[in-house]
Amino acid sequence: MLAALNFHYIRPQDAYNGKGVFGVTPEAFYAQLRLLQEFGTFISAQEIPLVSQLPLANKDLFFHITFDDGLREQYEYAVPILRELGLSATFFLNTENFVEQKVSTVHKIHLLLQYIDGELLMAEAIARLEQSTANADSFRLKAMEHYFYDSSETAIFKYLLNFIVPPNQQAAMVDNLYAYFLADEHPNIDLYMSEGQIDDLMNSHQIGSHGHSHKPMGLQQKCDLIEDFSISQNWFRQKNYMPTIISYPYGSYESLPTGAIDVLPSNFKIGFSMERVANALPLSNPLFLGRYDCNDLPGGKAPLLSEADLKARNLKTTSWFA
Repeated sequence: MLAALNFHYIRPQDAYNGKGVFGVTPEAFYAQLRLLQEFGTFISAQEIPLVSQLPLANKDLFFHITFDDGLREQYEYAVPILRELGLSATFFLNTENFVEQKVSTVHKIHLLLQYIDGELLMAEAIARLEQSTANADSFRLKAMEHYFYDSSETAIFKYLLNFIVPPNQQAAMVDNLYAYFLADEHPNIDLYMSEGQIDDLMNSHQIGSHGHSHKPMGLQQKCDLIEDFSISQNWFRQKNYMPTIISYPYGSYESLPTGAIDVLPSNFKIGFSMERVANALPLSNPLFLGRYDCNDLPGGKAPLLSEADLKARNLKTTSWFA
């Protein structure tokens, strides 16, 4: 059984203000990995194809660590801990952050949430959406299911922007909200890994793709997906590195490119969603694997599974694609 666990932000406790950005501290990261080592074996991305062919009768539990978004703090705080423990992870990059030197819309959203009340953001976003169906009650449950670590207002705001607003309108709305709420006080933060940090991780085959832009692939037209992959692939090609593993932005069922899998470049052999399940061996659909948020597992803030579940291998493996 393969259980992937995903992280985003990792920084000292005093760098969190309790709004918008919810991550782990280096101490919590170290403690969780040490705890999980008691119940299974951590493997690298290169080892996933090797264990993927193990028979169903195999009772071993394998963990794989992933980090989405290519944040600088991941390199600064997580990589030293991984190296201390002799572990490997996959860090998924959006190439627009390096090709276009821009901050992804999703991270602008996080910064807005850090500074502005979630209820105000939700109300203003709904007021600006040119759709009569933009009633929060119509997607409240889905929002809370997907962002269940957030308050209801914050979850609705995130879900509205990421899944209700058309992708080609999302950036403009977020920019308008920035102008409305923050004026010229936009935080200027160096969010992403440097070229040297990326090269270091590429040397140990720990870089994966998160697409070019951080947009839900399942909501994009095929022609836009083809262009997105083309730009991303060209950037990797210039780095003399071609990833074989991809993490789909947002990872919900709606965001997956299930209807456009034919445009996925052939170098990708493994793909991760955010369906909160483990993956039975042998892997039947390696391009759509489940993955836990780090908080779902023992050592996280709100675990869905107990240590007893891990010991008994009592992990749900029902898949969206079963």
